[in-house]
Parts: sequence; C-alpha cells; structure tokens
Amino acid sequence: QYAMPVGKYLWQNYPAPTISTATSTVGEYLNDFGWTDDTSQASVDRVLGENFGSPAGALSAGAPMIGETSFFTPDETDTNGGSIRIDQEFGQNDRLYGRFYYNKLNGFQVPDPRPAFSSPVESGNTLIAISWTHVFNPMMVNEARTGFTRNVTDILAGDPGVPFIFDAGSGVGVASTFGSYNGYPQFFHENIYTWADTMSLNFGDHGLKIGGEVRRNQENSEFNVARPSTYFYDLLYVALDDPYYQVAGVHPDLTNGTDNFLESSERGWRGTTVGLFFNDDWKVAPNLTVNWGVRWDWFSRLTEVHGRATEYTMTQGDDFVSRVRLGEFNGPVPALSPDDWNNFAPRFGFAWDPFSDGKMSFRGGFGIAYQSGIFNPLANSRWNKPFYSFNLVCDVCDRENAVILYGPQDGSDVRIDGPNNNPGAQLMMGNIIAYEPTNANQAFLSGIPDPGIRDPYSMSYFLGVQREIVRDAVIEVNYVGNLGRKLIRAENPNRFPGDRLGWPSPFEGEFEGDENFNRLNPEEGTLRFWQNAVNSNYHSLQATFTKRYGNGVAINANYTWSKVTDTRSTWHSGATSSGRAQEGYSTDWFQVKQDYGRAIFDARQRFVFSGVWDMPFLRDADNAVVRSVFGGWQVNAIFSAQTGQPFTPYIG
Repeated sequence: QYAMPVGKYLWQNYPAPTISTATSTVGEYLNDFGWTDDTSQASVDRVLGENFGSPAGALSAGAPMIGETSFFTPDETDTNGGSIRIDQEFGQNDRLYGRFYYNKLNGFQVPDPRPAFSSPVESGNTLIAISWTHVFNPMMVNEARTGFTRNVTDILAGDPGVPFIFDAGSGVGVASTFGSYNGYPQFFHENIYTWADTMSLNFGDHGLKIGGEVRRNQENSEFNVARPSTYFYDLLYVALDDPYYQVAGVHPDLTNGTDNFLESSERGWRGTTVGLFFNDDWKVAPNLTVNWGVRWDWFSRLTEVHGRATEYTMTQGDDFVSRVRLGEFNGPVPALSPDDWNNFAPRFGFAWDPFSDGKMSFRGGFGIAYQSGIFNPLANSRWNKPFYSFNLVCDVCDRENAVILYGPQDGSDVRIDGPNNNPGAQLMMGNIIAYEPTNANQAFLSGIPDPGIRDPYSMSYFLGVQREIVRDAVIEVNYVGNLGRKLIRAENPNRFPGDRLGWPSPFEGEFEGDENFNRLNPEEGTLRFWQNAVNSNYHSLQATFTKRYGNGVAINANYTWSKVTDTRSTWHSGATSSGRAQEGYSTDWFQVKQDYGRAIFDARQRFVFSGVWDMPFLRDADNAVVRSVFGGWQVNAIFSAQTGQPFTPYIG
C-alpha cells in the first residue's frame, strides 16, 4: 500500500501466493538485512515511516515476510502432427523412397505461478526426405538422397511491458520475481537443405563405399534481450523502486554516433558443410576382416546476410595481453573466422577369429572424427559491437556512465502497455522499462571466435577380446579410450589476477592500488572468446558377461573402470553447464593448465546388472483370448551402482 509506484503496481497486480508457514517475520527480515538493529515494532515503524511515509503499525513486526506455501502452476500443451511415407519400386533396379513429417506444438515454454508471466511457445518441425536407389548390377549400387528440414521455435514474453525483476538478496523465488525471462521474446527459424550420394561396390574380397554430402544451413533468428533484467538487494529495495544492477541489450549506434536505445538482436546466419568419404571392408582371410577408410569434412564459418558479422581486431601489441588491451570490435566482416581445410579423418578396424571356430574374437579400431556442432558458440557473436551490445549497468561498481533508469520518468501512472516514452525505450511497451542512452557499452556477454579457431576433433580407439566360455555364456573385455583435442571453450581474457585487489595490470602496471572492478581493457566488458582451449583424455576397462538359459532367463552384467580428465568439461562459461558456476571461466587464464583434473562427469567405477525372464505361463493356451491377454508376459529387472562425481566448491 505504501510502496513506490512500480513496487506498488507489481504487488497489487501480481500478488504472490499466500504464505502458509512463515520462515521470517517482518521484524526478522529487516533486521537480517541491516535495516534495523532489532526486531521490535518500533524499529519496523521507524524504517517504514522514513522510507514510505507509512503510519505506525501499518505493518506488524510479527507478520510473515518470507515463508513456504503450496501452489498450482497452470500449464497446457497441444501437439499435432502427421507423416506420410511412400515406397515405390520401378522394375527390379530402381526404388524410390519418400517421407513427409510435420509436427506442431503450442504451450508454455516456462509456466509461471503468476500466469501473466508464463511464456507462450509455438514450435514445429517439417521434414521432407527423398532417396533413390539404383542397382547398376549385382556389384554396383548407388543411393542418392535429398532432404529438407525446417525447425521453428517462437517464444513470446508474458506481459512484455514488465522487465525481469529479481530480489537477489532474499532469493525466495516466486515471492520476489516479476516478469518473464529477459531473453523472451525469441524467434528461431532454421532451414536445412541436404544432398548426399553413396556408391557401393563389391570386388572380390572388398566391399567399397564412396560418397559425399552437402548441407546448407539457414538460421533467421531474433533473440530479444532488450527487456532488461533488473536486480534489487532485497524486498525493501523492490518496494523503493531502487535497483542496483541492470542487464539489457541495446543498439549502440556506434556506426552513426546517436544515443543507445533498447533493441532486439536479429540475425540471419548461413553456413555450409561438405563431407567426402571412402571406406573399404576387406575380407583378408576367412577369419580376419579389416575395415579402413578416410573422411574429409569442411565446415564453413558463419556469414550474416544483413552484414552484421563482427570480429575483435587484435593487430596492435607485441603479445596477447597487449592485443587484448588495445583491441576493438569491428564489422562487418565476410565471415566470423577463417575456414579450417585440413579435416582429414582416417579410420581403421579389424576383427580376428584366431581359432576359426566362432567362439573367440579379437577386435580393435582407431578413428578420428571432427566436430561440426560449433554453430551455437559462433552465433553468440550476435551480442557483439558495433551492431549490438548486451550491456551491464552497475551503479555500485564505481564506473563512469552507469545510470539505471526504472519506472515512469515523467511522473505518470505506472502501466505495462501502450507506447513507451521513457528514454532509450521507444521500442518497448508501458513505462516501467527505461534505459539511460549515455551508458557505456560494456558488455555483460559477448561471443568472439578466436581468429585462429580450428575445428575440434576426437581420436577414439579400442582393443578387446570376446570369448564364449561355455554354451550361451560370453565374456568380453575391452580397453576403450578417447582423446578430445582442440575442444571449444569459453574464456574471458579481459581480466587479470588481483583485478579486484589493487594488483597491477600485466599491461604496463595499470590500476595498481585501485581496488575497484578493473579490466585489462577498461573500454570493454566481458570479452567472451571461443577458443580451442581444452584437451580431454578418457581411458577405461570395460567388461561384460552375458548368459542365456534354456528356461527363458537371460542375464547381463557390465563393469566399467574409467577415468576422464580435462581442463573444463563444458563449452560454455557456466550458464548452460551441468556444473553451473564451478564450470565458469578458468581460475586464471594466464595459467589455464592449473585447472586440469577430473571431469565433472567422471565416475571411476560403474556396475550394471540386468535380467529378463520370458514367463512360460499360458503362452501356449488353447483359448486365443487367454493366450493373448495372459500369455507371453516378460519380467525385467535392472540394478546399477556407480561411484560419485567430483565437484568444485564455489561462492556465488
């Protein structure tokens, strides 16, 4: 009732569920957050009177402030789809296959206990696949394939005139958050065109396959982070309309010198991949088969159809530190980084039956595979200047040009719809959202492909033996390894050890004695580089025992003893990783190897036992109904156990 305009509007129009069990009273809450020296009614009256002009007793010191309750989050999903398949033979030598698939979903991407903030989503997939197989002769067969895939995901923001508002101090979830995720609305429309051909040839003891594939990817997307994320110290600051932290996407207008304003990020990414391969299955002897081949892949770097591809130019300076310090964003550029043309991937494998009796075999293999899925990290360059800036504004970090605007700037009544006349917010709705146009463009998030980025690859290999020890009982023991090389990892080089402790910068000793939040390049914020920064190593012993019994019982036991190590286990900076903050940027980017250790998913030992029993009861009953309903049942059981996974304690 006595809150400032925006806070009052939010609590009146979007009330939280009623508390059923209080965990903190008003007096306790104000005392915990340093507003009062005790929990008395007099202290509560003083704080509320000084800040809101409320009379004594307006809010009881013993009233619940934070607590627990049960509530229902409404959600609904409608899915419709269908498929058509065609198989047609033309004579004995030609076969045509076609498939059409369509699926559409309507629902909520993130249901919210406050239904007005639920985010409606409409997504769908369309798939068209056609293949033609032609038999030239019994020794030569060709298969040609083409296809089209369209993926659509459109997510709206519930009540888009409300920014994402979060009480960072209390951390009590729905009670102190308003607005849908600040990355909504977002629209991703992707088209994938595929052409492929495989020729199969059989010559004596050789089975050859030669082929290739071309894939064209088009992504037209809008990722809207213009609706700000606005953070408050606690619930009283929410009521006072006094945020301390704001994150929002703006059009920086560095290309024409006008003021910043909140805007969405629209991009049209294009990429092409080409793959060529040769493979030979060679029957060297009746008891020895060798498989070998090679594959070459080209994954083009992304281009942007609107001329908004950017780069971080680091041409000045004698070392990496100097180049970061003196670097700057530039654009447009033809592509995000140079192509990698030497992706040759040899493969080899064998299977040998030493006694030619079908009871024992040795198998082994080695292969290299290149990773094509670095589209997401590269496309994150949508946040980069000079065409965009995902800015962080902090009014308690002692930075210049960092002012947070919030709520109606002309003193009018709070509203969430209609045109927005606030500064920097002409593309937004209502009048809660505002942005100071003269704020510095210091990015909260960016995406910079390293100028020398290469395609990641892995080397996989194994060697094993399989033996039938008695009838229908087989034991298998394998060594399995995998080495990941040049794996993509996010790094932020715009920092240095002691950057918050007054330590001097590696660049000419800058900031010595300055305990503010300093950066190597003070003109920029987070410089999130995508680098080939990680190598991983996996080694394991894998043993399997299987046994089939004559009464319909079969058992299977698997044991794995393994270890996997790396410097970081996920490609992101922590935002989407399973380890969250423990998987953030390296502890010290000058000494990344210090972070080398067990991967976050490393489980040293794992045992799995499973069994199945085909129940014989009534399986052969004379009555068809009894046989169909009560016969042919099967019982399955599975047990698994594994050692724990490592974790890194962190604060934040």
